Amino acid sequence: MKDTAEAQLSGFSGTGAFENVRLSHQERMRAAFVDFTGNSENASILEIKLFPPSSSPAGTDLHASIAQPKLYISSCALVPGGTQAWRYTGAEADPSNGGSAARCLPYEDGYFDWAYCDGIIERIGAEEEQLALIHELWRVSRKGIFVTTQNKRHPVDFGTGRPFVHWMLRNTEENPSGQITAEKNRLEKKRYLLDAPALEKLASTLPGQTSCEIGHVRYLGIKAHFFLMVSKKN
Repeated sequence: MKDTAEAQLSGFSGTGAFENVRLSHQERMRAAFVDFTGNSENASILEIKLFPPSSSPAGTDLHASIAQPKLYISSCALVPGGTQAWRYTGAEADPSNGGSAARCLPYEDGYFDWAYCDGIIERIGAEEEQLALIHELWRVSRKGIFVTTQNKRHPVDFGTGRPFVHWMLRNTEENPSGQITAEKNRLEKKRYLLDAPALEKLASTLPGQTSCEIGHVRYLGIKAHFFLMVSKKN
């Protein structure tokens, strides 16, 4: 399987065009996901999303983009802000119905064949929350997990369509004396971007025998998005 792709898009300017690039990357990474899972029938997939829906990265729904017969895809929405705020989104979570919130995903061990997490891991919190999410995806999957993220080292921020903004805002956050702008509060408050070493570090903490690979999609010749593929060795 090829672990890299180059998005080709020319003659553009503005945030909307950068969104087109991101969606093009998403399409290529989903094709990599199909290759990773072996394009098998009767497979079950857990797709992680954010609640409310407006918080999730835009794009074609996984059901629509993977036209695979006998493929079973379920979605679980997490409340942004870290694992302490994770909530079940079904009726079983409604306190009025006797439900309760939980840090864990509401599934038994190995409930799904695969777990798919596209552009969510950088939005649910910092390293502690990201580690918890990776381990939960691993726990509920029987065969493996697929996780995508924007490369924090790419000069273009695909959330804003502007160059260097994610670098400047990160530095502001790390420097308490720096001015915290309204734009930072609006766009970066809950985004903790990663790079390939950070993904490898998260994957290295998973229990059992694993097979790990990191692919990427390039923009302007630079790795722009990564996709982490970890499978379980039986």
